[in-house]
Amino acid sequence: MAEAVASRDELRGPVRAEITTDGIDCVTDWESNVAAYLRDQRGYGPTINHGPVFHGNAQGGQWAWDNRDVVQHQDISQQVAPELYPLAEAVAAILKQLPAYGLNPREQQDIEDAANEVLAEVQQDQPEPGKLRRLATTVKGFLFPIAAEAATEEVRELAQQGLDQISAAITSAV
Repeated sequence: MAEAVASRDELRGPVRAEITTDGIDCVTDWESNVAAYLRDQRGYGPTINHGPVFHGNAQGGQWAWDNRDVVQHQDISQQVAPELYPLAEAVAAILKQLPAYGLNPREQQDIEDAANEVLAEVQQDQPEPGKLRRLATTVKGFLFPIAAEAATEEVRELAQQGLDQISAAITSAV
């Protein structure tokens, strides 16, 4: 015998809603910003990882699992040619200072991606000078509006310092 299903209007009394673990993550980790949470789940949100993350190669690898509050550092001095080290240092400093810029998650991810491309290229056996110039220019392109229009003088100076460091490093290296 078929059972009738009551519609919402036919229910009497309080209705209890349950939240899933995904909903709890969205509320606690993303301040209830569903769009940002979904971007992260699809792989193009901020770098909050929900599984193993590998950096480096087999000799100098690092990994973190469930890294809500994990901070990792990697010494890249062994993997970068001496003439490219100032560029790698400048880009690493920008990555470290990104939270201070107060960017939205998409902007921060874009800068992180561009900066990580620079770091990946400087670690190549034979980095391509043209590619390095283009990648460094991309990172600078993200910093220009911050240096010109950031909400605070401190952030503008921080972005300008990053611009100056990258410009000097790319000029001397390539």
